[in-house]
Amino acid sequence: MLNFTPAAQGGLPVAGWVLTAMHAFAFGARRCVGRALAVHSDDPDLTLLFARAAVEFNRLQASLASVAAEGKYPDAKAGQTLVIATLRDAFRKRVEGERNHRPASLTVYHLTNSGQGPDISLYELDGRVVRFLARAESARFRNEWNALVAQAWRREKVVEGKGKAKSERFITPAAPDPAVIKNTLYDDLFQLPLQVSRFVKTHFLGRVDEALHKNREDPRTQKRLRALQSTHKWPLVELFLEEIVAMDKARIETLRTVGDRIAARIQRGDRDLLRSLLQASKYAGLRTRLIKSSALEVKAGRQPLLTFDEFIQIFEEAEDVPYRDWSLARDLLCLRVLEGLRDYFAANAEAAAELGAPSDDDSQDAHEAEQGASA
Repeated sequence: MLNFTPAAQGGLPVAGWVLTAMHAFAFGARRCVGRALAVHSDDPDLTLLFARAAVEFNRLQASLASVAAEGKYPDAKAGQTLVIATLRDAFRKRVEGERNHRPASLTVYHLTNSGQGPDISLYELDGRVVRFLARAESARFRNEWNALVAQAWRREKVVEGKGKAKSERFITPAAPDPAVIKNTLYDDLFQLPLQVSRFVKTHFLGRVDEALHKNREDPRTQKRLRALQSTHKWPLVELFLEEIVAMDKARIETLRTVGDRIAARIQRGDRDLLRSLLQASKYAGLRTRLIKSSALEVKAGRQPLLTFDEFIQIFEEAEDVPYRDWSLARDLLCLRVLEGLRDYFAANAEAAAELGAPSDDDSQDAHEAEQGASA
């Protein structure tokens, strides 16, 4: 290849159509932090989808007078967020019958051929995550999925007033631009399935857990606790477990059944039980708390919170051998409990507020959990 021609003189032979594709590559990619952002997939349709979206954007920008005058295209700042937003937009436009496509992974290339330092970064999006995203756009899951995404947009700082009257506050834009504003949930999808426990803790359970650790008189805490009255995440959680975790359906059903029993006990007055489960930092403490509560249920003439077989199925690979991710099972159980308490919280607003007051015994655990969340 000599002087960007396919003449093949003094260099590597390159077919004309290949050279054309090489020159067109930049137009089928987005400019992101001074580099090209391009996407490739096992599914050719998805590769073309991203290339087409980039071409349409670049054509639009090329037609703008401001770009023509400055000779510079807008620079995206949130590459991974932009990729997921583009993928979701494509899935939303598909009809229901087209959603059941085969799993296909994505590879995101963020590269530069700068003479000062050519470089490339690669980001992988697992095929299971792509399938989860496609199914999450269906009518059954769409509302809760959108609500979960809306909570994860990074807030912008707004400065008001001048001089001594100057003040700053952080707001979430009504219509955030995914090319500029980062969405932490979107970015964390690239860490799946390796970081499943962290994802569940941060995005499915995180705000509830944080609320229960905060001062119940804080208005922000009250706002988060009121959200408990409308949470309806379990169908979305089941989809996540099915597609991302590949969890056995029998184990999912056991989590549902036991969670409903725990929710019923909390409604009968054991309001400390949920906080104890959320803040359990050691497996032995969690097991002891569940055994004691089950014993109290039996003493009252009711069935235990969970049987021996149910406990093994949820928390242990074999007897006395807990799952390495036992905390994931704990968080999933808490999510189902919260689902079962929706109507209870709606009818007893003060009950949610009481959950936000740590007892003397677990105040230290709450502090440690709060520190971990901030880290």
